[in-house]
Amino acid sequence: MKKVSVCLGFFLALAFCGGCSKRNTTAPPPGGGGGGGGGGGGGTPTVTVTSPNGGENWLVGSKQTITWSASNVTSGRFFVFRSTNGGSSWDTLADTLHYSSRSYLWEVSAPAGTQSRIKVANVSDTLVLAADSSNGTFTIVFPSNQPYVVDSVRVGTGPYGVAITPDGAYAYVTCSSFSGADSVYVIATAQDSVVAKIPGMSQQRGIVISPNGAYAYVANENLGGAVTVIATTSRSIVTSIVTAVSPSGMAVSPDGHLVYAVHSNANFLTVIDAATRTVRFSITGGGLGDGVAVRPDNGRYVYSTKQSGFVFGVLDTLGFLFQTYPLTGKSGSSGIAFRPSGSEAYIAHATSGNVSVVTTANNQEAATVTVGGYPTGMAMTPNGQYAYVTQYSGNSLAVLSTASRILAATVSGVGSRPLGLAVTPSGRYVYVAANGSNRVYVVYTNGF
Repeated sequence: MKKVSVCLGFFLALAFCGGCSKRNTTAPPPGGGGGGGGGGGGGTPTVTVTSPNGGENWLVGSKQTITWSASNVTSGRFFVFRSTNGGSSWDTLADTLHYSSRSYLWEVSAPAGTQSRIKVANVSDTLVLAADSSNGTFTIVFPSNQPYVVDSVRVGTGPYGVAITPDGAYAYVTCSSFSGADSVYVIATAQDSVVAKIPGMSQQRGIVISPNGAYAYVANENLGGAVTVIATTSRSIVTSIVTAVSPSGMAVSPDGHLVYAVHSNANFLTVIDAATRTVRFSITGGGLGDGVAVRPDNGRYVYSTKQSGFVFGVLDTLGFLFQTYPLTGKSGSSGIAFRPSGSEAYIAHATSGNVSVVTTANNQEAATVTVGGYPTGMAMTPNGQYAYVTQYSGNSLAVLSTASRILAATVSGVGSRPLGLAVTPSGRYVYVAANGSNRVYVVYTNGF
């Protein structure tokens, strides 16, 4: 939840700010805070903060619910404030909550410290009707200097792939029991809650969202081999595009014109025209796995993996030329992620338990990083400093430093058999599909 930290105008400058510093506002008076004048039925409005009320420990990056009770509040709006110094000064967290509100979901933000308090005020026009603050201080903490899990969301059976909309507002998750149809679940990232369920597909695996956020493309292992197109505005299926059997991994070009699928049980790389929603090419030898990604700096190059071989493939869409390159001693190749510059590709190898760093200038392996735990899915942070890798059998998440090409951190608590993952555009969170837990776990990157 985005923190609101703005000067609130002439009225709030008088009632709240005492001069109105943008990040250091003085909240309404404690307790009844101005009392009378607007309660229903002549009763005096009252507000009581119920959580946090003193003694709690909240983690930076976690999503916590601030709650309060109220009586005789029938007008105006609620403001929510946070103090980090025991109440000497206040920051505004929210200023437009309806008077019927009794809670506010807050993405806990730094600074950490032991002197935090929350204040809630009911305001109508130019009058503070009622206000209250936490009875005692609570603590905001960084649990460590490592990434850590801050939330999880229950979805359908067998979550597999994750894609996040370009604005970071929603995570789309494919779910399949591998024995029948299930749905794509849509998670609102602000609240980490499921807001929609889109049925009508079968054994969904990979998913990708168009650069403009208008469409999601879903690989269906069943349906005879098809890629389903979902309109994100209506959250409904537009059409299904027949492909070779068992499409699995998905990617889209930076301009959104071409969509790519690799196939888990057929050695093909399928190229789909997004405008006509038809298959333009099926390239033999172009896949056999889950891994496909487009170079972000030059969309004409598409990389794919082959689980059973020791090679990866590169498609040059200028003429649709395909070539394979060896990766000696690597097997079970799966996820691919590029650094934003496109200079390096990171390829996960589940069976051999490591990750290849490939220099795209010559498509040669420059380094190997051992991670273990059956590394499967790959995702890169927007700044390109870290690559995240799901460890399917290790039930954890490996974090690689791209600068030093080493294993920099390991995140536990991401459920059973993590597979697909995606990083939010802000780089603050990673959403991980735990196939064996039927949940999506939210990891706070904590600078990694």
